[in-house]
This record gives sequence, C-alpha cells and structure tokens, in this order.
Amino acid sequence: MAIIANERYFLENNNSKFKDAQDFPVNNLSFYRMIKEVLTGFFRIILITLSGALLIAALLSNNN
Repeated sequence: MAIIANERYFLENNNSKFKDAQDFPVNNLSFYRMIKEVLTGFFRIILITLSGALLIAALLSNNN
C-alpha cells in the first residue's frame, strides 16, 4: 500500500493512475516516519521475546 501511495516518489511516474500519488511531494517524510515506526516495533518485539526467553531460561536453570 505504501508503494502504491508513493509511486511517484519511487518511480518518478507523473502519469500515474493513482491521483492521490500525484499530489505527494518528492520529499515525503511520512514514509520515512512509517519505516522508522515499523523498525522500532520490530526491534521492540525482538527485545521482549529475548528478555522473556532469558527469564524462562533463568527460572528453569534454578531448578535444584
């Protein structure tokens, strides 16, 4: 969806079938903000998963 909305940004296509894509400026900061949010969420999920796995491993290894 982001690629369709930013078709002019990626391809410099001025004859786009998507009229809303023609109105987008060339320097589209919302696209970079969206990628930053996706990567931040991805790394946050990885961090939570790793800390949970570390907690479970610590609890299981303390099983005397």
